[in-house]
Amino acid sequence: AIVKHKEIAFFIRTRKLLRKYRCNKNKTLKKLKKLSKQEIDDKNFAAEIQSIMRSYLEIRYDFPFSKTVSSQIMNKITEVTGGLLSDKKTEAAGEIASVFIRTDYIRYAQGAVGTENTFFLENERIEMLKKLKANIIILENIEKKEE
Repeated sequence: AIVKHKEIAFFIRTRKLLRKYRCNKNKTLKKLKKLSKQEIDDKNFAAEIQSIMRSYLEIRYDFPFSKTVSSQIMNKITEVTGGLLSDKKTEAAGEIASVFIRTDYIRYAQGAVGTENTFFLENERIEMLKKLKANIIILENIEKKEE
């Protein structure tokens, strides 16, 4: 069989893209691990999580998530993927989006009248980081099509 130039170019582009995604995933997981060891206040911790995750999402989906409000993260993920994520990946993306809502609340509601839980609860930071790591891995896994 004759292999065409376009097929080779497509293969090379795909390999480069997969390598880019893998490096992005590894870099993000390292940043989250480093963040887990830092002793910073809740407001800065929440801001740092958002910064790390926005950076991850921007590279992963080639969309400016740094300019997207937290409440629209999930809508934008659905939009850029064309709604074609599997149920498992959609759930993972939804959990990542929920972290943005929670961290926004911690960042901006402190001191507001009638607000509660404007600080991380006991072990919430650890659980949030574990959940983020697990969801990143779910988003990055290539699912095999069922025959």
